[in-house]
Amino acid sequence: LFLSLHPYIPMDSDLRYHKSRSFTTENNLVNKSMGLSVQGILSLGDITDKSHGGTIVVPGFHKRFEEWVHTGLCQKGDTKCSDSLQYRFGDHDPVQSFAQHVTLRKGSLLIWDQRLAHGSTPNRSSMHRYAVPIRFFDADLLRSQKIRAKDRALVVRNNIIGCGFIDEVTDLGMDVFGLSFG
Repeated sequence: LFLSLHPYIPMDSDLRYHKSRSFTTENNLVNKSMGLSVQGILSLGDITDKSHGGTIVVPGFHKRFEEWVHTGLCQKGDTKCSDSLQYRFGDHDPVQSFAQHVTLRKGSLLIWDQRLAHGSTPNRSSMHRYAVPIRFFDADLLRSQKIRAKDRALVVRNNIIGCGFIDEVTDLGMDVFGLSFG
């Protein structure tokens, strides 16, 4: 169980996009100071049984996030807090007992506030599990960082051109993919 943001580490606004892998870094550079970020998982196959593993969440944790942060449970020097932009709950942390398994049908999109404690469990079945992680954040973060926005747009544009889809991108798509910042 973890948070895909670290409540105490500030975001690196100097992120540069030199290749597609930079988006993995972007996905993990989340801090509560960024405001609301929404994360999700698009299931490409059925996950209907706990033996398939899959997503677990702690319902309502995001509503108590600020209170939890102010309790000081994650102190400087805590091994769960160092060298990571995520916060991992310990195996014996009481929060673990509130985790619930989420079943998903193929094509389902599960979205949550990034302050929600969540994780995944191992697939103990013989079936494969396929999913696409998704994250949304306020476009103002890129508008306020012109160089970052331009670098990001260039990498996205080059990937779309490389796949032969540039003529398929609508004006709305240009905005969604951040190409209008470039």
